[in-house]
Amino acid sequence: MGGWEGLLPSYILKPYINYSFKNITASAFMTYIPKVTAPGDQFAGQSPIDDDTLNGLPYKIPSYFTTDASVSYTLPTFGHSWMSNTTITVGCDNLFNKAAPYVPGDGAYAAENNTVKGTYDIIGRFTFVELKKAF
Repeated sequence: MGGWEGLLPSYILKPYINYSFKNITASAFMTYIPKVTAPGDQFAGQSPIDDDTLNGLPYKIPSYFTTDASVSYTLPTFGHSWMSNTTITVGCDNLFNKAAPYVPGDGAYAAENNTVKGTYDIIGRFTFVELKKAF
């Protein structure tokens, strides 16, 4: 269901892979959400039909898969002790720009982009560069 209650898929898989070689680290993070049925008004027998859909049936939300990737490089100190433990990271969230699936709603809740922002990525592809210093 996609209303105030949020969306509760059966499970969410979040596998990740990290690889390091000398001063370089590469990471890939995946998110898989299985298909979900949004019963709308039919939730817990509240109504015989779902008023959120044209046919009155529960809405079938397809499965959803995204990939985030990043590469980090630990900078050399260049002879300065204050440069130790400094890394630069370049990455991309939602690498393949997978759009969040449509989730019907009745307009009585704070819907955003016709989906459930707590479950799906509503931003789309997001690239970033990070400079980090560990003390």
